[in-house]
Amino acid sequence: MKIMLVINSLGRGGAERIMTALGNHWAETGHQITLVTFSADQQIIYRLNPAIQRVCLDFGGKSRSVVGALARNIRGILRLRRYLRTERPVVVVSFMMRANVLILIASRGLNCKVIVSERSDPRHSHIRCVWFLLCRIMYKFADQVVLQTEAVKCWFQSAIGTAAYVVIPNPLTEGFVSELPYARSLREILNVGQEAKIVIALGQLKKHKGFDFLIQAFNLVHIKHPRWHLVIFGEGEERHALHGLAQQLDMDAYVHLPGLTESPRHMLTESDMFVLSSRYEGFPNVLLEAMACGLPAVSFACPSGPEEIITHNRDGVLVKHGDVEGLSQAMALLMEDDSRRSILGNNARKSVQRYAPAMILSRWDEMLGAK
Repeated sequence: MKIMLVINSLGRGGAERIMTALGNHWAETGHQITLVTFSADQQIIYRLNPAIQRVCLDFGGKSRSVVGALARNIRGILRLRRYLRTERPVVVVSFMMRANVLILIASRGLNCKVIVSERSDPRHSHIRCVWFLLCRIMYKFADQVVLQTEAVKCWFQSAIGTAAYVVIPNPLTEGFVSELPYARSLREILNVGQEAKIVIALGQLKKHKGFDFLIQAFNLVHIKHPRWHLVIFGEGEERHALHGLAQQLDMDAYVHLPGLTESPRHMLTESDMFVLSSRYEGFPNVLLEAMACGLPAVSFACPSGPEEIITHNRDGVLVKHGDVEGLSQAMALLMEDDSRRSILGNNARKSVQRYAPAMILSRWDEMLGAK
């Protein structure tokens, strides 16, 4: 089957990871895959099967005016339509609202199945009004609209209206993408003793990840649990603010911000507890990965994803969204109970097998008729 994949770019991110995973899977099972991007300026982070043809239509730049943006997108639609007419794919799969709207317009009247997918929670994404309006108009023309959680599906049904919605969550990362050979242990990186216990978090250092909440919650419990350290792997615009907060709380010896890691699985398996403190999520892949490593997980019940992944007090702990004191209390209870951490971690490892790559990819296969 001839399948065309469409996404804005191929940089680091959850949408890009899933797009490449789908492309690799279908290429490995004998389908002819073309991956179309609108921007060529991003480094390809994730492994791409060499059988996949990559095409950049290169209209992803920024415009200085509304008229310029309109002209750029019209040119992009015309390029997409010409390419669709030339390549004649049987199925087009597109990720992210802008790409979805453009491909739905470009494919009108052409004989191809179009599946679009939202990879974030639009209730908290910064969506320009014009794209949201176009989304409301165009999504009804999609053969399928794939969403990641039931909560987002309910929102789309009320805010966008009738369309062919289906929920397919993200799969577990197979092998944890870009994992490099193991070099230094986590405690060596942090320069702490083997007796130290570690709370771990991973993600871009951005405001919506709520790492300021996590540092505040950790500060509340640390006085009673001085053996514990907090490590937050990632980079981003909030680094300076987070470091300043740790210093302000006199916790900079116990709160570590070592930057990016190319060995997230090893860092997770050497930790004792995982915490997700986000203000909002689309679908938290890192939560799945932590649970797959057998870590007890504490998470805000933020929109969207954690409440559909964690069964409270069975394979993790859910805390009221934004409740810093509640987060600290949940962490303290697990810090004090080795047995409870072990039970939750073991249950977590079993429960996330429902997100095994083979199971999730088979649902995409079924929807495409690609089996």
